[in-house]
Amino acid sequence: MIFVAKESTSSSPNASAATEAQTAPPGRRWFSISAAHTVALALVDQAAVSGTRFAATIFVGRWAGKEALGDYYLAFSMVMLALCVHEALVALPYNVFVQRWSADSARSGRYTYATLLLTVYSGLILTGFFAIAAAAIWLVGHPVGFGPVAAAATAAVPMLFLVEFARRHALAHFAPWRAVRIDWACAAIQVGGLFLLARVGLLTPVNAYLVFAAGYAVVAVAWWSAGGTRREQPASLIATTIRHWRFGRWVFATQLMQTLRGAAAPWIAALLLSKAEAGQLAAFLTIVLLANPFLLSINNILSPSLTRTLRHEGPVRMRSALIAGTAWLALSMTVLGTLLAVFSPPILALLFGREYVDRTHVVPVLALAMVIEAAGMPSINGLWALRKGRANFLANSAGAAVTIAGCSLLTFYDGLFGAACGLVLGRCVSTLWQMAACLQAIDRAAEMPQSSAAMDASLRGRQGRRPTGAAAPDPKPAPVGR
Repeated sequence: MIFVAKESTSSSPNASAATEAQTAPPGRRWFSISAAHTVALALVDQAAVSGTRFAATIFVGRWAGKEALGDYYLAFSMVMLALCVHEALVALPYNVFVQRWSADSARSGRYTYATLLLTVYSGLILTGFFAIAAAAIWLVGHPVGFGPVAAAATAAVPMLFLVEFARRHALAHFAPWRAVRIDWACAAIQVGGLFLLARVGLLTPVNAYLVFAAGYAVVAVAWWSAGGTRREQPASLIATTIRHWRFGRWVFATQLMQTLRGAAAPWIAALLLSKAEAGQLAAFLTIVLLANPFLLSINNILSPSLTRTLRHEGPVRMRSALIAGTAWLALSMTVLGTLLAVFSPPILALLFGREYVDRTHVVPVLALAMVIEAAGMPSINGLWALRKGRANFLANSAGAAVTIAGCSLLTFYDGLFGAACGLVLGRCVSTLWQMAACLQAIDRAAEMPQSSAAMDASLRGRQGRRPTGAAAPDPKPAPVGR
């Protein structure tokens, strides 16, 4: 959906490698080169994932029409919800715990196999819920004709989960080339299939998601057949599930609200206006999303930087870094958003066709929403670094509520322009709440003892001081905002 930055967390090897590359002393120059190589491969891998989704949107919008693009985009919100579950409750905890147990290969292997089973079961359970929702939409008949598209998107979820696990497994074991091969294989199959369907005139949202499901299935089976992970007696699945839930519950709740907030405008446009209007809005959102790679790249630098500043220089320096990062990111995205808004008509005509060059005054409003969200991303990362996950959840919940209410009321008043204004209102609420909560948390942390040990203890809510000489535990990584 809008401004969703999928996949990246500061716990992932590419983020930790970036941190090492920035801080490695001269004596460890060889590791900096290795870290830079890992980051480069992670970016190549991400290009395959994001590029495939972008290409699919262009194919459907250009060759199947506005109404089909509306159907495709609505179903994509279901896919994003599934990825939210996998990211927060499977991938993020796995990246952390598998590193903690890396010295014990037997325990690490059992845990990896248990996480694979958790991936399979969670994918099947979520598929069941989505199938019920698709059947209900089919029976109700509103949005008209959306039921089959929802069913096709549902079919892709189990295989998508397996491919995501294979990808994260490769990155967690510092094998980025394997992740690159996995995602580029998916991209080749899926983009190739979409191109063939477009050439023969059979490209529809249903067929597009069936091609996605087939691509994921082929790659998942190939990965498993090639021995993607060792077959071992798994650790307790119940214990693994509980451990993951305790670790990732606030991340899941926050990302769920972000997904609902991003999906609100297209769904409201489809329900109150038409699926063709939802498709037009999807085209506008796609233009704005051209700024996402830049936003993700900057955010992946800011996130570990804020955490490192808090640990080594204290909350006062973190406050200065937060303000500077917010100003710099907001200014950069303002320039980029202005360029996208000014050149949106020719970009729309080039990517989607002349019929989409309509009401382009909506694009600057969506670009403003992107700038506001970008300004809040340093505060999101700051709250995670300060272990204030609940504040992130509350901010995004308030933003989602305002977005849904604002889009519903303003869409009645002024169509797509009103829906875009509703998005701006929701982003303002979330961003201002996150900024205020982060600054307040920094001020409270500044009042506490500033030693590293005391800071770790206060952030974890412990009482008393750690015994002299005791090692400080590794901090829980701060996920990058979606």
